[in-house]
Amino acid sequence: MDRDTVTDSRTHYGVLGVGTLAEAIVTGLCEDVAEPPTIALSPRSASRSEALAERFTTVRVEPDNQAVVDASDVVIVSVRPQDATQVLESLSFRTEQSVVSVMAGLALDDLVPLVSPAVDLARSAPMPAVAGRQSTTPVHPRTDAAEALFVRLGGVLDVPTEALLERIFTASATVAAHYAYLATIAGWLADEGLSSGEADRYVKGLFGEVAASLWSPQELTALADSHATAGGINEAFRDFLTEAGVYTTVTESLDRLHAHGRRLG
Repeated sequence: MDRDTVTDSRTHYGVLGVGTLAEAIVTGLCEDVAEPPTIALSPRSASRSEALAERFTTVRVEPDNQAVVDASDVVIVSVRPQDATQVLESLSFRTEQSVVSVMAGLALDDLVPLVSPAVDLARSAPMPAVAGRQSTTPVHPRTDAAEALFVRLGGVLDVPTEALLERIFTASATVAAHYAYLATIAGWLADEGLSSGEADRYVKGLFGEVAASLWSPQELTALADSHATAGGINEAFRDFLTEAGVYTTVTESLDRLHAHGRRLG
C-alpha cells in the first residue's frame, strides 16, 4: 500500500459492530495512511476493537454504542442483521449524521426508522479486500458519505437499485463454495497418493497463480476460454462439468439463496 495515501482526517467515523469486515474497513482507512480519520469503535468483540486501537493512534474504543454515535459524523453499521433492530432502536442519531450500512438483508425502508432522524442513508457490500484498498464496493444509493468512504478503500460501484444490490450480496456468498471446490480437488489428489499437505500446497499454488489473472481487463468468459485449449484437458474437464449440470446448479443455487435471503430480511 502507498504510504502517501491520505484520507480526509476531518471526518469522524463510528463503527457499530466490530467483526471481520469492520476490521478490514478500519485497516483500510488507517494502515499506511498519512492522515487517517478518527474512528470510534463499539465495544462489541472487545479483543478485536482493542487490538485495532492499539495498532492505530486515531482509533479508540467507546464504552457503549451511544458513545460511538455521539462521536461520529458517519456511522458505519456492521452488526448482524438479526441484531440490528435491538441495537439501533435504542440509539439516538442526529439529523445531520450520515449512516452507511454494510449489512445484508436489512432494506433501506427497514433501516430508516431505526436511525431516524438521520436521513442520509446508504447500503453497501464491501469485501475484506478493502483492508488493502484493493476492492471496489457496491453502493446504493451513492451518497456523498458512502462515496467518500469507499473511494478511500479502493473505489465505488454505483448500483442503481436496491434489488440489484441484494443480488450482489447473494453473489458474495459464493466464497466458501469456491474454497470447497478447491478442497475437493486437493482431496482427490490426496486420495491418489499425495499427502494432504502436499495436495493443499499444490492446489493453492495452482489457483494462486490463476487468481492474479483476475486483475486482467479480460472478461471472465474470455479468461475461461483462454485456458481451455481445443482438445486439451482443461476444455475436457469444463465440458464434463457442463454435461453434469454443475454450472446450471450454481445459477439455481444463487436463485435459491437469493429467495432465502429475502425471507430472512
